[in-house]
Formats: sequence, C-alpha cells, structure tokens
Amino acid sequence: MLRACQSHRDCGLGVCNPWRGWCECPVGWRGASCEQSLLPSCVLPSGGHLPVRSWVLHAFHNGPARDRWDDRSAIGPVACECLAEWVAAPFLLERSRLNGMRGWTTPCISLAESGSAGGASSFAEVLARPSSAVWRRFSFAAAHDTLRLGLTPSLASRNMDEELPAVAAVLAPLRQRAAQIRAVVDPADATAADSCLLAEPPRLLLNGSAPPLPLLPLGRCPRECGGRGWCEPVPAPARRRRRPWLSSTGASSATAAARCGCFLAGGLRAGVGGPACDEELPRRAAGPLEDGAAGPAPHWGPACPARCSARGTCDWQGFCNCDVGYWGLDCALRLAADGSPEAGRVEAHSNRTLARRAARRRRREGDERRGGEAGQGASRPPRPRVWVFDMPPQFRFGVDFAAGFDARLLDRFLSSTRREADPSRADYALLPGPPLVIDGHRLLARLWHVRSRSPLWRGHAGARHAMTLLTERASMDSFQLSYADQDR
Repeated sequence: MLRACQSHRDCGLGVCNPWRGWCECPVGWRGASCEQSLLPSCVLPSGGHLPVRSWVLHAFHNGPARDRWDDRSAIGPVACECLAEWVAAPFLLERSRLNGMRGWTTPCISLAESGSAGGASSFAEVLARPSSAVWRRFSFAAAHDTLRLGLTPSLASRNMDEELPAVAAVLAPLRQRAAQIRAVVDPADATAADSCLLAEPPRLLLNGSAPPLPLLPLGRCPRECGGRGWCEPVPAPARRRRRPWLSSTGASSATAAARCGCFLAGGLRAGVGGPACDEELPRRAAGPLEDGAAGPAPHWGPACPARCSARGTCDWQGFCNCDVGYWGLDCALRLAADGSPEAGRVEAHSNRTLARRAARRRRREGDERRGGEAGQGASRPPRPRVWVFDMPPQFRFGVDFAAGFDARLLDRFLSSTRREADPSRADYALLPGPPLVIDGHRLLARLWHVRSRSPLWRGHAGARHAMTLLTERASMDSFQLSYADQDR
C-alpha cells in the first residue's frame, strides 16, 4: 500500500497515522493529504475553513443571547456560496436539524455579485474592501426543500425538469390541469396551489438585498487580523463616559474605533482569538461554548474525546489536531519501540469521575506499564481487547437526543485498560457515533466507511463490531432521513 504520510507535515491540516500510513482529515477536507476542500468558498486567507457549522448552530440556538449584531438572525461575515456548499455537502448537517431551521433566513455576502465590473470577488477581497460586498438573505427552508426534491442545493439557476426528467413527466399533466383551474379560481389561491409544480427548485437567496453588517477594511485593524478575522467598529458604550482614548468631541481614533472579529468556532463572542486573532483556543475546550458557560454544547457537534488527552488542540468540530508523534480520536496513540501502535495513558477526560475511575482500574489491574514513555515497547491489554475505530467527525454528528451518552461511553472505552491500539490483536471493535441516528444515510455511510477502513472487518466478515443504537424501530431507522413525518 502506498503510504500517504510519515508525519503530520505530510497531511496539511490533518493528522498522520504513521502506522497505517494515511492522513486523518478534519471536517470539510479530503484527499490523501487532506488537500481537497469540500467547502472552497469557506476557505480563509490564512488557510483552513470558516467554522460554518459551529457558527450557524450558535446563531440558531443562541441568537437571542448574543449581542454582537443588531440583526439577531445574522451569523456573521459569511459568503452565501459557503452556506450553499455546507448544506449541500454530505453529512455536515443533519436533515432533522435543517428541518427545524426552515423558518430562518440569515444575511450573507454574495461573492458572485460583489466583484467590480461584473466579475466575482473572493472572500479575502471582500474582507479587505467590505464596501464592495453585496448582501443577500439565505433561506434554509429553500435548502431543505431542494434536498427533499432529491436535488443538490446550489446558488446557480437550474431547470428541475432537466435534472429530474421522470419527475417532470409526472408533473406535466398536473401543470396542464393547474393552468385550466387558474382561470376559474382566485389568482392568489392558484399561485399558492401551483407552487409545488414549478419547474425551478426553490431559490436559496431571497429577492432583494439585505442590510449589511458593520464591517471595516482590514487595514484598520491590528495586523489585518492575521488573515483569520474581519474588522469591525467598536460598539459605542452603553453609557457615555469620558475615556482616555476619546477626543474632546467624542470621536475615537482609527485604532481605537476598530477591533478584530475572529473566524474561530467561538468567534461570535467578542474577545475570542485576541486583538489580532493570533491566540489559539484553549486546550481544555472540548466543544463549542454556550453563551455564558465554559462547557461544551454537545448538540452542536461531537466533542473532542478526552479533550485530546492534553496532546493536541480541538478544532471544536470533533477533530483533534494532535502533537507530533501522536494520533487517534483522542491523540493517545503512538508508535512503540518495536513499531507497533500503543495507547498512552489518558488523563484529561471530559468527566472527572470517569478519570478517577480509570485511574483506579489501572492500579487495580496492574496495567501501569501502558502509561510508560514511548520506547519501552507495547504491552498487551487483558482480554477481551477492544479497538476503538477512528471515526471521522462528520459521521459522529447526530441529533440532540441523549447527546452526551455516546461521549461518556466513548470516554470509558478510551480510558479502559482493555483498549487495544492494534486492530489485528483486538477481539472487538467499537464504532463511535450518536446512539440515535434519525439521519439514516449517516448510519449507512458510517458502516460503509468502517468496511473500507477496518482490517478487523475484513478478518471477521463484519462481525465483532459494536455500535450503540437507541430506537423503537430497529433497522427502520436506517431508512429515515429526519424526524419529519414526510421523511419516514
């Protein structure tokens, strides 16, 4: 097998698994070296993606509690093309969650309309000259209805009859009948009744422009926000006070009147990322922050297991950017002296009780050798040995029901003395993921991914692989796309 990587440097924004020789990629990236972006319109000038999932869910679930924008429906400076690519990409947004967003529209920047002389503009150009931006409103209801039709959401105009000829054949006589009825009923009622017979999918962008968010040229902010942020005016204080940086007329200087907002998962809250967006997120952050809280909001996405074992940083979308020499869901895996993988001791659990119990189990079973420094060789855990599959974050997204159940169960297995790093020596494999998979296509995709990547699957014809599934309909959940009755 061709080895794609030997170190993290070979994987771009991903993490190298040197034992298998492949790169593990964060959400939105793919390819042998994680070089292909699924969301090209979301790529920032400094590289990496705008954390669109975290931002959208933050704005949707916690919009009334935020005070960054006067428009409570606003996400932030995000391209309409980025939102369209995100809702269209497989597995990055649950259909059930999108169904709940149908009454929401949000302002966005239309890059195709923001260029001068009719040419499209890049996101970096818009941030440098925000006065050239054209703002529109993005409709999540249109995205949902487009997916329901079996089409891919897109900002480009298209003809549904050409894309779905079988559907067009069914609609043709209905349209003819609607034209006959239109002459004898109220035109408004006829238009509403005929809306489902249109030859064009719902438009993702509403007609007309949207009020722009208050942005300033990047040159007004410190170090142009390091290519990781936007520039905005400092909001006026709630009460007028005499401040040292204000002149006698009350007008502020250019440096005092501008601040950076940062394209980070918590960047919708003022101050995240530092004055020039050069501060990394803390390592103890396990997931997106709730307003006014220091803990994760599990329903926004999977938390980073075991807080990346204090050997990496969490991207707040379920992916650990591990330090050199480590890889895995929790950055606990490393190579032993004999070249085989071993699991280092995990101490930084998201649950302190689990961390204490794990330490007591290690002492009781006398398995402290597993926590030794690399170079002593890999000692085998007691049987039965469980290998935890490195499930990509997009397959660990799920609905809100029992959101913390999988995270706690996964913590138990990651800290267990029976954890096996080498799948060829394992008795069973654990497949992490949400216990309730209403988005059935995600469950099937998870199994297909494991089938292509798990050596234990090939050796046991799919047996000895375990996952949690909380349901009243057993396998029928595999065929349900969302909570909505029409998707059952």
